[in-house]
Amino acid sequence: MEPARPRLPVAAIAAAWLCGVGAFVLVRLRGTWPSYVALHRWLADLGVPPAVRNLDSLVLQLSAAALGAWLGGRLLQQPPRHLIGLRRGRPGWRRAALLGGAPLLLGGLGLGLAAGGPWSDDWLAKAWSGWVRAPLVEELLCRGLLVGVTAAALGPQHRGRLAAVLGNAAVFALLHVEWSLDGIATGWPTLLVTGLGGLWYAWLLLRWQTLWVPILLHAMMNAGWQLAGATGGAGGGGLWPNLLRAGTIALATWLTVRGTRRAPRNGSGSPG
Repeated sequence: MEPARPRLPVAAIAAAWLCGVGAFVLVRLRGTWPSYVALHRWLADLGVPPAVRNLDSLVLQLSAAALGAWLGGRLLQQPPRHLIGLRRGRPGWRRAALLGGAPLLLGGLGLGLAAGGPWSDDWLAKAWSGWVRAPLVEELLCRGLLVGVTAAALGPQHRGRLAAVLGNAAVFALLHVEWSLDGIATGWPTLLVTGLGGLWYAWLLLRWQTLWVPILLHAMMNAGWQLAGATGGAGGGGLWPNLLRAGTIALATWLTVRGTRRAPRNGSGSPG
C-alpha cells in the first residue's frame, strides 16, 4: 500500500487565503487597469450587454474558490468540497435555515407590498446580484475558503480557528465599503454590521458543518432586505427592516443552538 502523503496544514491555509482574498482584490481593482477598461469598451462597441461583460467577476471568483478548495484537498488529503462545507452537514440544517430566514424574507415582502410593490425597473438585476451571486461567492470565498479550510487544517481545538473567523469577518466587512480612508470613515455602520455578519455566518458554518446554511440565510436575508425597499446598505434600512433582520438572526441563532447540541456528525467539530 502506498504511504499516505504528509498533511500540510500551513500550506493549505495559505493557499485558501491567497485564493480567497486574491479574488476579491482582483475583482475590486480590475476597473483601474487600462487594458481591462479597453477590453470592456471594445466589447461594448460590439454590442455585448453589461450583464454579460460583468460576468467575468463571477467566473474569476468561482474559479478562485475551486482552485483554493482543490489545493486544500491535495495538501490535506480530504475531499475539496467537504473542506469548504459543501456537504450535508448535521441533521436539521434545512429546517433551521428556511425557518430562520423566514421573518425577514416574508416580512420584507409584506413591507414592500404595503408600500405599493417592491418591484423596480432593475429588480431582476438586483435580485440576481443580491439573492444569488453575492451569497454564493461571498460564502464560498469568505466562509468556505477562509474559515472552512483553516478549521479543517488545524482541527477543532486549535486557537487559530478563532483568528480565521475574525479575519473572515474583517475581509467580509471591507467588501461592502469603498477602499479608501473616506470610504471606511463614512461607511463604519456598514463595516460594523457586515463584520458582525461575517462572525455569525462563520459560526453557523462551524456549528452546522455545512456551508449551505449561511448560503441560504444570506440569500434569504438579502432578498427580504431588497423586497422591503430598505436603503442605505447593510448599515441602514430603517426601523421595520432592522427589526425583521434582528428577528431572523435571533430565530436562526436559537434554532442553531437547539439543533446542534448533539455531538458532531464526524466527531471533529470541523466543517471538513
